[in-house]
Amino acid sequence: RDSAGAGIGAPATRRGPTRSTVSLPPGGRASAALHTLNEGTTDTPCRRTAERIRVYPPDSFDAMNVSVRSFRVCGGVFEVEAMRSGTGG
Repeated sequence: RDSAGAGIGAPATRRGPTRSTVSLPPGGRASAALHTLNEGTTDTPCRRTAERIRVYPPDSFDAMNVSVRSFRVCGGVFEVEAMRSGTGG
């Protein structure tokens, strides 16, 4: 999502193996690594800069909007790895 809340492009595709269920205690955290290409490595232009990413928890149809800092998808590559407990993707 851009600064006006408009969608920017297609959703991320899944990358890598699936993992087992992630259980979190109250107040616990989970993360997932996002992957894109560096600007200028392909002829495909970058999308507009995102300020939020829409996240759908497993088995849920209700999205959460997560704030990000100047995230841009470049080279037509936007991938997400499986969730894991803790921070750091």
